Amino acid sequence: MRVKHALVGLLAIAALAFSLPSPVPADETLSIESVRQSIESFRKSADHEFAPETASRAEAYLGAAMLAQDQAKPDDAAAALERAAQTLNEATQTSHTFQQQYHELLTIRQSAQESAQALKSEASSFDESALTLLSQADTALSAAVAAMEKGELNETQQQASGAEKLYRQSLDIMIPTMSDMAMRLISKASSAGAKRYAPQTLLAAKDKAGTLRAYADGLSTTVPERPADALHLAARALDLTHEIRALRKQASSHEQLLLQARDFRMQMAKALKLADASDPAGDVAAADLLQAIDDLQAALAKERREHREDVQRLKAEYASELETKLAEQKNEILHAKDEQLSSMKDAFRAKLERETFEKNRQARVAKLFREGEVSILANLDGSLIIRLTGLKFAPNKSKIDPDYYDLLARLKQALDIYADRKVRIEGHTDNQGDVKSNQVLSLKRAEAVRDFLIAAKVDGTRLKALGYGEVRPIASNDFAKGRAMNRRIDVAIDAPAEPKKK
Repeated sequence: MRVKHALVGLLAIAALAFSLPSPVPADETLSIESVRQSIESFRKSADHEFAPETASRAEAYLGAAMLAQDQAKPDDAAAALERAAQTLNEATQTSHTFQQQYHELLTIRQSAQESAQALKSEASSFDESALTLLSQADTALSAAVAAMEKGELNETQQQASGAEKLYRQSLDIMIPTMSDMAMRLISKASSAGAKRYAPQTLLAAKDKAGTLRAYADGLSTTVPERPADALHLAARALDLTHEIRALRKQASSHEQLLLQARDFRMQMAKALKLADASDPAGDVAAADLLQAIDDLQAALAKERREHREDVQRLKAEYASELETKLAEQKNEILHAKDEQLSSMKDAFRAKLERETFEKNRQARVAKLFREGEVSILANLDGSLIIRLTGLKFAPNKSKIDPDYYDLLARLKQALDIYADRKVRIEGHTDNQGDVKSNQVLSLKRAEAVRDFLIAAKVDGTRLKALGYGEVRPIASNDFAKGRAMNRRIDVAIDAPAEPKKK
């Protein structure tokens, strides 16, 4: 049985060697597919947990490269692809740095998570406040990872310390329960004959359970590593006892175990290309399997070392080519810069002239009216609102009183100053009365102003009358003064058209 379990460990080592994330290829072999595979491999690895945002940025750059390729922009695609590869390498480095720097924290976390899983599987009841602390610790650890990715080292240290404290507190709650459960399983295994049939596993379970009890009783201040192993070992001792007792009753059990171990070694040998597993009499020594795995790991290390050397060489070549290109483009850039500065000066001069012209027009409009007749609101986009605060209508009427003809005549002069603009005449009411009636009344008043202006020789195609009723108040309708302000005519002069680009 020990041979079989040892070989299971060897298989795990081999599987790990084959599943390590693929490095990003050297610059000369960069392709969308190779970078995509590298990102996917990183996402499936344990490293992704400690640099998720950086990995997402690498994916975003890859997406940009794919888009540029679809748009037939090879230079943009190459640049985005290189950024994706660089960002993925940054994610790998960040992840490794975090795991190295906070190795003790991650060890404590593993112990806490394994303990919680063991208790949820084996215990009928336990103090679930440990799970709350565990969840809080996981949140703090995620915050520490996020801070590390942003380069906020002080925040990383603070969050990591908080996470470690919470993991320890959760273990302090779980360890006494696991110790008691482990001792009960050990007693059960001993009663079943584990001292005879599984003595080594039983002894290991007792040692582990003793470590838990010493910590729970305050005899040790060191948090036991992998405390859940006490439960697992005790349960394994009981299972082995039952299995071995059953096997001892079978005459062929010893041959069966040896053949199973041989088959397992041959499958390993086939995976490592050492032998043909179909040979019924073949066998491979465990030492040869270990040597093959060592050779495989050495080959992987060599391949990655050569890859790093290729990357450095290609970077040096790229730097040389870039220096040459920069020298060639320097004069072009300087010339383009001079032309750009000249264009900017011309554009600024034209903009200044336009702004000066608009300010002069606004000043001319303001001089047309007396205080209290209008409010002039100038917007950043160059549009203008002339609010006719001096124009009043009789209640529920849209007829213009002759007293206001002079005011509207001067409004006509203002619109002549802005003869190049479209104009909206907007009617508004307070909220008294029916909503629909208010909208109709506001439209009729706006149309009355528009009709007056048309009669005064303003081009009717420039004018548009709108009735908003009570939906656009500028003051509270709860007070008479506010309602009076809301009953108004706004003459909105549109923003100037954008100048046509040459």
